[in-house]
Amino acid sequence: MKRKFYVLCLFCAAAIAFAGCSKDEEDVTGSIYGLVTDADNGEPIKSANVSLNPGGKSAVTGTDGRYEFLDLEPGQYTVQIVRNGYESNTKRITVEVGKTASGDAVLSKASSKLKLNTNTLNFGAGQTALSFNISNIGNTGSIDWSISSNLDWVRISPLSGTTATGKTSEVVVTLLRDKITGPVSDLITILADGESVLVRISADVSSSGDDNAGDSGDSGNTGGNTGSVVVEPAHASLPVTLQSAVRSGSNVTLTFSIQNNAGKDLTQLRLYSSYMGVKFGAYDDLGNSYNASNVQEIKIGNKTSGGAAYEIWPQFPEGVKLVCTMTLKNVSTQAGSFTNITIPCGSQPEITTSSYKIVFKNVGL
Repeated sequence: MKRKFYVLCLFCAAAIAFAGCSKDEEDVTGSIYGLVTDADNGEPIKSANVSLNPGGKSAVTGTDGRYEFLDLEPGQYTVQIVRNGYESNTKRITVEVGKTASGDAVLSKASSKLKLNTNTLNFGAGQTALSFNISNIGNTGSIDWSISSNLDWVRISPLSGTTATGKTSEVVVTLLRDKITGPVSDLITILADGESVLVRISADVSSSGDDNAGDSGDSGNTGGNTGSVVVEPAHASLPVTLQSAVRSGSNVTLTFSIQNNAGKDLTQLRLYSSYMGVKFGAYDDLGNSYNASNVQEIKIGNKTSGGAAYEIWPQFPEGVKLVCTMTLKNVSTQAGSFTNITIPCGSQPEITTSSYKIVFKNVGL
């Protein structure tokens, strides 16, 4: 009996000693737990790269903007958070035994370095080569840029390059007239350090219009005889220009531009089928009405959407002009004009005095 009691005591003592050791082991390390958010709107930032030094560990924020580093020895650490389109943020964090240190960080949008002298190249009847300039308006560092294009009727040179601070690079666009048989218009994208800017290129084999490159201006001319087109932007700092309305059978394609004069970068320009109580709608001069189900496609750069629940939201840097095309289907071939076209529009961050819609009136076909 005494022997059994002795064995039991030894077992209990060993268990207590083991538990004590386990507790000691748990208490020799600490951890860092952080949330990365956008400085403008407080939204979590996913896919941010987080590096830890010393130690050389790294992590990527999830869809909730969170990351963690576990089992760290106590001491001083530096955490650096990097995400395309944002300024990097570096934090000094103290890790203590048995505690979780906060690694929360806020990232601000990176200031724009990329600027173009024009966003539109329009080839007249006698022109075969036009150019635009890429400028680095940042304070420090060069920008590496590239051009994304799937157009087989132009040749672009160069397709990539590096531009130093305060310098300008010229890009030459050559029209291959033997590749076109009628009016053409499409977009190319200039990408640089997380930024993107669009350039619209258009040409017509029989065009007798202006032979100069540049924006079509605010004249509101369209493909038909309409009288005066009226354009109502969603906000005065986001002026809109209707460039054309071209019919092809029962389809009508609108081309219009939106300029960001808001004095700040917008993370999103929102064009929806329905937004803040405003719904897409159009009326022709015969009294026919059209809704979002007539939207075959809306395109801004490489972003495309369509159908009754279309949604499109590209980034919109300050000072940039975005060119949009919207194709409406099943339009009456007897209609001579649209008396009204309403497109729901918003932005992020929100411009609070916005009317949440772009309106075109008296658009000839």
